[in-house]
Amino acid sequence: MSTPCLIWRFGRHPFSSTELRRHIVSIGNNGVLRPGGSYGTTRHDVEDIFARDFPALTAGWKRKRLLLYAHGGLVDEASAVQRVAEYRTELLKAEIYPLAFIWHSDMFTTITNILTDAMRKRRSEGFLDDSLDFMLDRLDDALGPVARLAGKPLWSEMKQNALAAGTGEEGGARVVLEQINGLPADVEIHIVGHSAGSIFHAPVVEGLAKTGRPIKSCILWAPACTTALFKQSYLPSIDSGHIGRFTLFTLNDKAEQCDNCARIYNKSLLYQVSNAFEAWPHIPLFKDGVPLLGLERCIESDSRLRDLFSGKNADWVRAPNDLKDSPCDYSTARHHGDFDDDQATVRATQARMLGKTELKGEFSFEVTKSSSRRRRANLSR
Repeated sequence: MSTPCLIWRFGRHPFSSTELRRHIVSIGNNGVLRPGGSYGTTRHDVEDIFARDFPALTAGWKRKRLLLYAHGGLVDEASAVQRVAEYRTELLKAEIYPLAFIWHSDMFTTITNILTDAMRKRRSEGFLDDSLDFMLDRLDDALGPVARLAGKPLWSEMKQNALAAGTGEEGGARVVLEQINGLPADVEIHIVGHSAGSIFHAPVVEGLAKTGRPIKSCILWAPACTTALFKQSYLPSIDSGHIGRFTLFTLNDKAEQCDNCARIYNKSLLYQVSNAFEAWPHIPLFKDGVPLLGLERCIESDSRLRDLFSGKNADWVRAPNDLKDSPCDYSTARHHGDFDDDQATVRATQARMLGKTELKGEFSFEVTKSSSRRRRANLSR
């Protein structure tokens, strides 16, 4: 890896870019490997990770575990890299090797601009009056059609890039899958995805199923994938046992409706995606939006999914909860973007990968650019 070594400090621990690059696969447009930048990745770099870095760092481990992680759709590159640095130390101590797909999906600024423009247009049409206390649900219904015009094409493009990483001939995730095929059979594979990371991982799960490589655990945080994509890509592997244990973390519907997008849309990102950015829009009093796996109401209204989570090899954790005495089920996430740096959620995820009910140590999280934007928005509500 020829990129100059840079020193980054995240929390109490400095990391060199060389150290972090051992845990990063950078994905660019159309899902292909992105060679440029501080954390650019070539095919040769991926080969080095599996031929040199993974064996070196896992030497002497009692059990070797490879974690494939895909972040959400509102995360910029710097925040995604910071999160890898924060996960790295504790995961390696626990004999889990994290490999993160950094897939340049930051849509926060774009969504903010879309919603701001939608609000401005509605005001100019006389729909909104600042002197009135409008019902927030009606305001969201009014913003939806305007936001959809600009938001749906961008969301569709992001989904296409995510899926192409695992399906395209030169897809970055596909390159990683080729290397996984060469790992010893006793190396455990674990998958974690946040929000749109569930879309990214869909072809990864299918690819591993085709080669017969078992997935020890698959954990999705507030997934933004449709229930249809989940049933197509994940469910067959859960039903067959190819995924040893599946866990879903979501907000409860009350928390979902108390969340917001950019302080303008008065529900969570998943509501915005379901109602405005997916295949068909929400039409008030007539038609719901597209069902998403991360929305509690969509699961509860789907008999197939209800049956799944009443079975033996799938768990559903709803947040926030106060299950401190059940570390594998504890989550204090209150907003869509909280899951990846919520101490309880990340520790519960680690416990599930290890098959343990108690853990030592904690993750050290700093406020990322993405987290800071989210927290400012929540404080301003």
